[in-house]
Amino acid sequence: MQITYQDKEFINQNENIPLVNKVTDDDMNEIKNVVNSNYTSILNTINHINEYITASPSSDATLSDTIVTKIPLNTSIGVGASLTLNDGEIVVGAGVSKVLVNGNILFTTGGVNSGSIRGIHIQLNGTTVHYCNIGSTNTYTGASVSPFLLNVQENDKITLCGFNSTTTGSIVTKANTFLTVKVVE
Repeated sequence: MQITYQDKEFINQNENIPLVNKVTDDDMNEIKNVVNSNYTSILNTINHINEYITASPSSDATLSDTIVTKIPLNTSIGVGASLTLNDGEIVVGAGVSKVLVNGNILFTTGGVNSGSIRGIHIQLNGTTVHYCNIGSTNTYTGASVSPFLLNVQENDKITLCGFNSTTTGSIVTKANTFLTVKVVE
């Protein structure tokens, strides 16, 4: 709701109070003008607060190549309509310019300790913007990307990808594998 009071007039004439300590009519009128002229921007920012989406795969996926491979995200939970899951990617809606992104992948070798490098890559429109690769001989390996800020625009696509350095295969488990995007502005 915009500020609707009529312009104020300066009525406090008490000379014992310095002018710098008074809220004058000019001050009040300036506040009203600034708020009203930025009303739409302020309202859009408030409406985006707490909007987020967390997407994950509904089944395990096998990475058999030595390339960065898109993880098939197909289930999601979230709040708001500015972020949607489409074709395994999180799509940015109108009015969003900055998001906070983080993700995790839990790999298993299916009992084969191949000594490979496994990694999580987060992509923006097909280009890796953040990643974490981990060398491991363990049956289970987790790779995470801590939350980071990302500048975005409408229709940008944010993708969770996995990497395995050998062709022996690494399985991305549906448990503990996710991508979360939260609207910042």
